[in-house]
Amino acid sequence: MQRNHLAYEWNDVALLEDQRAYTIICKTMLKMQQHIGEIQDVALTDWTWQNVPLCSDILQKQTIPFQGHATLQIDCLNQDIQQESFFVDVPIHGAWQEPMIEQNSMRLVFYHSKIAEEHLLLETVLQIPRNQPLERTQVLIGQFQMAELLPLEAPWPSCDAILATSVLLDIQNWTITMRQLMLNGEYQIVCIYQNIQQPGEQIFVYEQCSPMEASILVPEGLQELNGIMPYYQNITAEILDETHIRIAGSGVFCTLPAKAEEYLSDYEETIHEQNCNFAVDIKKEQSPSVVNRRGSRRANLSKYMRNLNNSVETPSSIRNFEIGTDSDWPD
Repeated sequence: MQRNHLAYEWNDVALLEDQRAYTIICKTMLKMQQHIGEIQDVALTDWTWQNVPLCSDILQKQTIPFQGHATLQIDCLNQDIQQESFFVDVPIHGAWQEPMIEQNSMRLVFYHSKIAEEHLLLETVLQIPRNQPLERTQVLIGQFQMAELLPLEAPWPSCDAILATSVLLDIQNWTITMRQLMLNGEYQIVCIYQNIQQPGEQIFVYEQCSPMEASILVPEGLQELNGIMPYYQNITAEILDETHIRIAGSGVFCTLPAKAEEYLSDYEETIHEQNCNFAVDIKKEQSPSVVNRRGSRRANLSKYMRNLNNSVETPSSIRNFEIGTDSDWPD
């Protein structure tokens, strides 16, 4: 079965990033032109991307938008109990924090498939590792530890397995008095987990924001800071019970790199040299041509949630895919 035997009903994409990795969650609904039997395996065979130069204020956010797709090989049994394979190009998009290079690898962390009559629901978690070593211009300020409890309150399904996590610390204010650094901010924690009891979609994305306050003894002679960067050295996730997840970690506070914005310079020159219509050309060439994000198109969401997942129907549980916003992307 080739790619042209597939019709894309909708495709959800969420990109999460922290210092450890870019994590991409995709939920793709495919309409098959022929019935298939049991899905035996799903493997990632390739992935491609292309930076999208948009004429907007995206550069002010120090991000590089991209569009691309991950190619998955689906091994299955047909109705005659014969093995066959076909390929699916799952569209991905988002914004990198630094330029991506050919050596960056992607891996398939998890997949779940569900066949419902002529439809195939394919849920995947993809990950691109990030290597962010401390630079020589950065100065270590002190150590920190964090431990946060994530309660999965109703109507969130319980957690059977943790698939990935994303932890960001937004430091908002700080003062230095007598070598004592007082700082506060907010932890932004996202947990991607699986509930195997769900009749349809099994991957859920739970978000939590928690306040942070800390006090550390800084090196002697340090009187002023232009910025503070948390650098995680260890993060663990533990299931305490079906509805409670513990996220713990440790690391160091350090100063910002001396040239934190240098990586955007080449990209900014490209933006000025190229026509903004280039982004439209990329969309025309991208396969598949129909990609709907259900976060902004509730009709598709309601339709297939009723057909595939009767246990999740409320707006508060549907919100698991409202990570970030679509405001930077054209409709």
